[in-house]
Amino acid sequence: MSLGLLGLAGLLLSVERVCYAWIARAPASFRDWCARPLVGWLGESVVVVRALFVAFKALQYTVFAGWCDLHGTRSLAPTDDGVALAAGGVLFVVGQLLNGLVFYRLGGIGVFFGDRLGYDTGDWVESCSALAEREDGTLTLLAFAERARAATARRGGSG
Repeated sequence: MSLGLLGLAGLLLSVERVCYAWIARAPASFRDWCARPLVGWLGESVVVVRALFVAFKALQYTVFAGWCDLHGTRSLAPTDDGVALAAGGVLFVVGQLLNGLVFYRLGGIGVFFGDRLGYDTGDWVESCSALAEREDGTLTLLAFAERARAATARRGGSG
């Protein structure tokens, strides 16, 4: 394995995280970038985030497939063991189903940083609350407002 290729793969895959950190920490700057003609033709900032998401997934697949091609058996299947492949396939499908459900429940605005980019995402963001299911099947409302205000105060912000 080449350390140079490992570094290149890490650099390529880190672009996504850096971009998402930029959106989360400096949303006004990202909105300004989205308003530029070179980017603005895509649409509103949430639509730009969606386009970046798709591009990042394509980049991830390309890096993964290239890594398998260069360092593997030239196959995306890591083993000939049918049970392991079936279990991996089931876990992959379940993971994609969960991802799809997140998109279904939150919608594009909720998934693609809508709360950071100035969209009304509903009370669950502003109130720092979440609905959780207990082990016995009952639902409970978790409120994190006090914890969030304390964290904001520690960072020197208002809240």
